[in-house]
Amino acid sequence: MTHALSRRGALGLAIASGLAAGSALAATDDDLRATIRSFLDAYAAKNIDALMAMLDPQGILVIGTDAAEVISTPAAARTLLEADFQLWEQSAFRDFRSFAVRREGRGASIFFEVPWSRLNPGEPDFLLRFAQFWVRRHDGWKLAQSLNAVATQGQSAAEIAAHMAPH
Repeated sequence: MTHALSRRGALGLAIASGLAAGSALAATDDDLRATIRSFLDAYAAKNIDALMAMLDPQGILVIGTDAAEVISTPAAARTLLEADFQLWEQSAFRDFRSFAVRREGRGASIFFEVPWSRLNPGEPDFLLRFAQFWVRRHDGWKLAQSLNAVATQGQSAAEIAAHMAPH
């Protein structure tokens, strides 16, 4: 699998991301937790209509890992999801980690990591990182903004600097 392919799938995950954070989540955040988990489940099931229903009707912004992946309309989100879902037969989300939520009024900022797998034998999971903003509307939580990244290994500033020639 190419690195570009893993990045391409990750943008759709930004749109379709969610989490089940277990003990890291306060009881008052159970409704948000369930909504985001439903979003992930819909993504794994390739349920575009369910995903589209969870986008904020007052606006969406999704920034993916590729420079061209800046999504700001429902039509662009649908096109992206349709393309993403051609890249694998099945997928699954693992347990979530590094979860943090902050609520202000009707909005909630969420930062988390989640391993994601395309369920291909011998293929490793991808660790995805998300920063999202969800807003509470009359009909439930809606995704308004999402930024994602595919985590790398051996690419931290400290690791790169350790391998650089002295100046």
